[in-house]
Amino acid sequence: MQRRSHPRQVGASTVRFKQATWSDLPTMHHVVNALAELPVIEARDGSVIQSLGGKSYRDQRVLT
Repeated sequence: MQRRSHPRQVGASTVRFKQATWSDLPTMHHVVNALAELPVIEARDGSVIQSLGGKSYRDQRVLT
């Protein structure tokens, strides 16, 4: 399948990390909570791009 990108959306943005618990994000809650404690110093540009297609990653395997 060929990868397709839709037109991107550009506009004003904000960022905020919500505190998480182990049951919310078992492997990443400590990372999100550390990011939530950081102050937002400056607002920057943001964009959203939606892509269709690409690799399925079904050929991945666990490294041992």
